[in-house]
Amino acid sequence: MRVFSVSGFSGTGKTTLMEAIVREILSQGYAVITVKSSQHDPKEEEGTDTWKHQLAGAIESIFYGPSNKEKSLKEIVGNSVSDFLIVEGMKTSPIPKFWCIGNSPLGDTIPTQVLAIISWDSGKVENKYGIPILEPENIDQIVSIIIKEAIELDKLNL
Repeated sequence: MRVFSVSGFSGTGKTTLMEAIVREILSQGYAVITVKSSQHDPKEEEGTDTWKHQLAGAIESIFYGPSNKEKSLKEIVGNSVSDFLIVEGMKTSPIPKFWCIGNSPLGDTIPTQVLAIISWDSGKVENKYGIPILEPENIDQIVSIIIKEAIELDKLNL
């Protein structure tokens, strides 16, 4: 199973992008599992991010938060079988990732392993880091990066 992450601060479009990624990866014939990483345990209700991931077509959507942080990402996923594991969150992890900024300016630093910036208006973002700046509508290009750059979960110590 290959893993990639969608990270950024709250309100920058991560969940909406995750939904689009799941739908596009599925349309290309791949199976997808998602993990939502958060510092707060979720409410068990319709409309949560994990619910949205499954509605978009994820085989399984797993919450990774305070109640199960003692487990590794590999343990959380367990014996699930999928082509891709797409993680929402885990900003500081060594997982290759997109950095969502919404309408915010690009900060002076970004996490390691960021392969592209996702902005709602890429024309207004100064490219400080020499990596692609994409809009969520560039879903074909976004998924192409995932397919090319996602790494094997077994190669990570997570």
